[in-house]
Amino acid sequence: MVATYEKTGFEPINLGGKDPAAIARQAFLLSFERPVCAAAAQARIAGPVKGLAGEAKGFDLAIYNPM
Repeated sequence: MVATYEKTGFEPINLGGKDPAAIARQAFLLSFERPVCAAAAQARIAGPVKGLAGEAKGFDLAIYNPM
């Protein structure tokens, strides 16, 4: 999800990254006029996962703010 005055609705974007820190950095580097910071969350999944199945056991969080 991107919050910015440049967008008025949700748009899917592809970001790669193995962890929330890498994803937040890539989100910050998207082409916007005045990036301020970026944050990412990644669910910790427990048990066997098939597709989107599985149970979240919390989240790993990261913020990227180079200012």
